Amino acid sequence: MFFIRKPKTVLWELVLLMFITAAAGCQNPPQTNILSDSRSSATMSDKVSDSHRLETLYEEKLRELLRDGVVKEETPDTIYYDWFDLDGDGQWEMIVSMGTSQSGCCWLYTCEKDRVVPIEQHCGEKGCIRFYPECQLIMTEQTIGGSVVQSYYRIEQKQLVSLYERGIHVSMNGRFSYSFNGETVDKEEYDRLVQEYEAAYPVRGEYVLLGRNRQLTL
Repeated sequence: MFFIRKPKTVLWELVLLMFITAAAGCQNPPQTNILSDSRSSATMSDKVSDSHRLETLYEEKLRELLRDGVVKEETPDTIYYDWFDLDGDGQWEMIVSMGTSQSGCCWLYTCEKDRVVPIEQHCGEKGCIRFYPECQLIMTEQTIGGSVVQSYYRIEQKQLVSLYERGIHVSMNGRFSYSFNGETVDKEEYDRLVQEYEAAYPVRGEYVLLGRNRQLTL
């Protein structure tokens, strides 16, 4: 004997089957890599902690500089500075402005084993440096009288390394002269050296002006 299912019964059986399938799916949710997620969270937490520690150490150094009175600002209780990764190692260096006069340079600092240490030598113009992140070059430009001198640097092994310096000078009677790395050269030699050094240390991308974007007041 054959039994013919009524359409309504078939419909409810289909609904029941779908419900069971969905319930089975809920009992076996997609597996997530909890270990990977926890490691990622831990890494992010470590980075935040390191950044906070670095900020604290650098701010202590800024307060020390203010107390020692080494900053040449119109308001002696204020210091201007920036934090930026100058050598691409993932850690900020600190750039401290020494005032906005023509000779105002920047003092550079790094952090080693929870100690803020100065980077030897200074550079800058009017309390700022021009930094090219894409090629990690620092450039300063001094304009004094009829002379324009550009100096190029790079941070290597936490030291400020002078790459080269070039200058164009105009006398009172309008005559041009040229210098390269502190030596007077003729125009032909100047052009040759500029081409050689620009090929060795190409300037790429836009620069950021660092030294006076943050301030701290006692």
